[in-house]
Amino acid sequence: MHGFSRRIISMLNLDYFGNTFFLKKLYPEGVFNSIYINEVLISLNGASEFNFFIKQKPLVPVKKWGEWEKDFNALCVKTSSNVRVNEVSILNPDALGYNKLDIYIENSYLNFTSKRENSHINLSLSKNDIFIIQEIHPILNLQDSACIPCTRTQLYQ
Repeated sequence: MHGFSRRIISMLNLDYFGNTFFLKKLYPEGVFNSIYINEVLISLNGASEFNFFIKQKPLVPVKKWGEWEKDFNALCVKTSSNVRVNEVSILNPDALGYNKLDIYIENSYLNFTSKRENSHINLSLSKNDIFIIQEIHPILNLQDSACIPCTRTQLYQ
C-alpha cells in the first residue's frame, strides 16, 4: 500500500473536533465503530453544522440521563463551526438514513463519508478546520429520532 494516503478510522478521533472534554470523560477508551450520520448543514458564509449519533454505551454513567437501553440508546452530538469546505458530494440523501459514518484524512483533507447502495454523502474540510461540539444529549429509538432529546434539559455548559 505504498503511496496510499487514505486512512479510515475505526475509532472516532476526538482530536478532529473541538470542545471534547465531556465526550472524553464519557468514553475514556474511545468510541468504536458506532458513529452514525444525522445532519449536515452547509452555509456559504462558512457557519456550518454537522451532527451525528453515537450508539455505544458510555463507560461513565450520567445519572440524569437514566439507564442505557431503557431510557436512552444513543447520544446525539451537535457541532458547528466556521469551516472551509473543500468539497461536498451528495447523492440521494433520503435513501441514506442513519448510516454508519467514516471519518478519515486523505491528501491533507478531513473527510466525513457515509455510503449506502445508491446513496452517499462526502464532506471534505481542510485538515486544520474542526467542528466544535455544542451539545450532547441522549435519545431513545435511534431509527425514529432526528436528534430529538429524551429530555428538554440541555446537557452541559
